[in-house]
Amino acid sequence: MSVLMRREIVLPLVTAIIVSVLVTVGWLIAQGGPTKSQSSFCVRGYTSIEELAEASDAVVVGTVNGVAGSAIDYGTENPNEIFGKGHPVLFYEVAVKETLKGETDKTIIVGRTDPEHTITAQITALRDGEELLLFLEKVTSQEAPVVKPYGFTYTPMSLDLGVFDISDDGYAQSRMPDGFRQEPAATFSLTELCERIQVN
Repeated sequence: MSVLMRREIVLPLVTAIIVSVLVTVGWLIAQGGPTKSQSSFCVRGYTSIEELAEASDAVVVGTVNGVAGSAIDYGTENPNEIFGKGHPVLFYEVAVKETLKGETDKTIIVGRTDPEHTITAQITALRDGEELLLFLEKVTSQEAPVVKPYGFTYTPMSLDLGVFDISDDGYAQSRMPDGFRQEPAATFSLTELCERIQVN
């Protein structure tokens, strides 16, 4: 399993909501046909924006500048430990407009499983020009050798739960809104969210 994906998997905690996700990974084999395998796993949900922010290493508002690169994540650099075909990973460049938690550069790299080769509604592509609110976990090259060309990267918290689309009228909505069980609405004012995150 991909290191970047594995970092999004946690054991059940008392305060956590566990969301079951069935992922089908489609990857091309040498004969040219698709092969698909299914794996079921759990990701942590969060009861509130504050809980998600507290668990994040960084929270930023930024604009996607496109794909910076791609790789196959085998979870190791040791050829004797490689099992299977690995997981395709995309690395996105994000221009940071505002950092609400943590310290980040003006441009960061966000890595995640390539959604073009993953059949699931819980992992979506980051599109060039999108303005997003991102709740992020830092991933170092020691933890995931696949990120070594970048030194370190970030990955969204709990698949798409940590990815919020920002609308032109100043509202933000998580791409996985069912993960928040104690929030009265799925769409939030960006100003309100920023205040709640910074107070936290």
